Amino acid sequence: MKKQWDKQREKNKKQMEEVNTKMENMKLQHGEEISDIQLQVNEQKENAKKWREEADALAKSAKETAEQAKSVKNEADRIQKELDAQRLEVEAIKKRAEAADASRAVQ
Repeated sequence: MKKQWDKQREKNKKQMEEVNTKMENMKLQHGEEISDIQLQVNEQKENAKKWREEADALAKSAKETAEQAKSVKNEADRIQKELDAQRLEVEAIKKRAEAADASRAVQ
């Protein structure tokens, strides 16, 4: 009877060792999977950070471009006003010249 128990005990011991080995292997396998997932998550975080930085740089560039466009528009408006003022002066000079010509023609 004792031999039978010893055999059963050895058999149980071997089965427990096998179960423990399988559990260790599963832990290692899942650990590798978790590590792979963590690496992917970290990579995605880095990509998101780069994209955010690129978006910020593009936004800054767009803002600078808009400011330059506004400055160019303001300069164009200023030049247009000067041209309008010069056109008015030319028209006034023409009218004075016509008036002077008319005055000479009357005399």
